[in-house]
Amino acid sequence: MTAFVVVPPEYHTSFRPVSFPVVRVNTPDGEAYSVCCYHNHRLYKVIIIGDSMIDAAFVADLIRNRESMNTPEAFAMWIDRQFPRPINRPDPSAIQRLTH
Repeated sequence: MTAFVVVPPEYHTSFRPVSFPVVRVNTPDGEAYSVCCYHNHRLYKVIIIGDSMIDAAFVADLIRNRESMNTPEAFAMWIDRQFPRPINRPDPSAIQRLTH
């Protein structure tokens, strides 16, 4: 089941070619912090984290660090394995696995 998520219009594209900002989005369960993933200035993944901006910033930092350590191809394969859908809502254990 795919959640319906409303990303504010100002976050549909990015000035930077690749970026991972923390954004407050509307979900069926209410507002939540998420990490928006951009490639070639376009939004391609939304990772819904929940009520905690700190947790969302933590995930965004992990993703940025992984992106900076890998080739673009290796990073694309990693992020697609970790977050396979355009809209993802990982559970806390999935987030903890990112650190290993």
